[in-house]
Amino acid sequence: MHRLTAMTATAAALVAALHTTAPSERAWRKQGDFNNAYLCQTAGAAGVFSGQWDDWKCDDNNTLWVDK
Repeated sequence: MHRLTAMTATAAALVAALHTTAPSERAWRKQGDFNNAYLCQTAGAAGVFSGQWDDWKCDDNNTLWVDK
């Protein structure tokens, strides 16, 4: 199960990195703060998978930002 979650998070991160729209052009909103990058990325990918948001990113402080 952990391997599947890690693979999903990695795939979602790669897809997010390939978007052509610059982050400054989007309406990013803060979704939450996490203790580490793994939890932040997992929450971001899970939100996309469940349809809660369209895109996500984690900053250097492990804060999850989402775009609907």
